[in-house]
Amino acid sequence: MKKILLVCFMFFAVSAYAHASAMQFVDRVANRNLYIGIAVGAGGDDNFTGVSAISPGVSISSSSSNAFFGLEAGFEAPVIGDHQWLGFRVNVNRHSEAKLTTRAGLNSNEIKNSIMTVPITAYYKHFFNHSAFSIMGGAGITFISSQWDFDTYISGSGLTSTSFTESRISPHLVFGAEHRFSPLFGLGLDFRYTFNAEMQRDYLLQELKRDVSFVGTLTARFYF
Repeated sequence: MKKILLVCFMFFAVSAYAHASAMQFVDRVANRNLYIGIAVGAGGDDNFTGVSAISPGVSISSSSSNAFFGLEAGFEAPVIGDHQWLGFRVNVNRHSEAKLTTRAGLNSNEIKNSIMTVPITAYYKHFFNHSAFSIMGGAGITFISSQWDFDTYISGSGLTSTSFTESRISPHLVFGAEHRFSPLFGLGLDFRYTFNAEMQRDYLLQELKRDVSFVGTLTARFYF
């Protein structure tokens, strides 16, 4: 009986300590409302590598990547108790360049595409049981800027270059989770779906596409 009482006492003592520690952690977190982040991510799609030659004697080479990196800044604060938060953040993401080159003898055409996205998000965050783990969901708008650069070299005529920039604003949804390793540092994993985020351009009787609709992002956040 004494052993059972001792075990019960130890259990409740550890539980009380853990709860108090968690409460202290949440209290310390609540005073850190501003943050900046460094992000890496991947997602979206393109058809640069699927373009085929349209006539004999034409060779095609291409390179593309779905990776991107970005910066983040935001503000959040508890609104109901210490576990329900509202926040606002801005991201600036630079997506990897995609390139396609066609050659026919001494003549060549090269097209490059670069995309920058700027999502602005309002979100709700929920901490579980006063722990350092939280989930979030939000919505907002994304500014998308897509630049297409064309370089054409014709033997005897030289090089000509043109560029086009296409911009649009599209709504997006975000959901994710974060673990706060300390009041000053957290690591978050987010997934974002942006509507109407396919950029395209006609090229050599074919249509080139880059799609940044669905992406995943891993972000290291620094709170202060």
